[in-house]
Amino acid sequence: MYLAGNNLPAAWRSCPHFTVSELGFGTGLNLLALAALIETERSLGNQVPALLYQSVEWDPRPLADLEALALRWPELGHPARALAAVYEPKPGWNRWTWPWGSVVLYMGDARDLPAMERSLEPADAWFLDGFAPDRNPELWEPALLGWVGRFTRSGGTAATYSAAGVVKRGLREAGFTVVRAPGWGAKRHMVKATLASDRNF
Repeated sequence: MYLAGNNLPAAWRSCPHFTVSELGFGTGLNLLALAALIETERSLGNQVPALLYQSVEWDPRPLADLEALALRWPELGHPARALAAVYEPKPGWNRWTWPWGSVVLYMGDARDLPAMERSLEPADAWFLDGFAPDRNPELWEPALLGWVGRFTRSGGTAATYSAAGVVKRGLREAGFTVVRAPGWGAKRHMVKATLASDRNF
């Protein structure tokens, strides 16, 4: 869902570098899906840019949850095992090198990120994977979404399962054009968002 919601892999065609940022690392499922896509693209002979994956998580899941993903989705087995081999998140910054690029996970409060943006790269695509605003309001605060907009490259995109009014409004106020799209699985709707192509970075 997040891959299609950000028009990947088409969005990174002809890009030497591409940065995916995420609010809500959870089990790492989105990272694994991206890694599987990269493997597929390379197997087809398609060029993949150097990727940077940046995420944040207040309470990372245990390793057993990550390992369970490989059993539930066998197609994610290879990237799941690669992540499991290095997965031991500690408070603060965690940095892991993968064959296709780098993964940076900040274990802490997402609301700290704007004050630490020198340690991050502006995003080309956002995976906004927090729970619904009534369950995890911190990730949907207007101030944080405003920073997401400011820290997105020209023409960058964002996708989220949540189609709540507060989410759509926050993204619009952050400068995104917001579109409601069909969801996936039990989710009836999702949100796709695109930033104007007139930014400084």
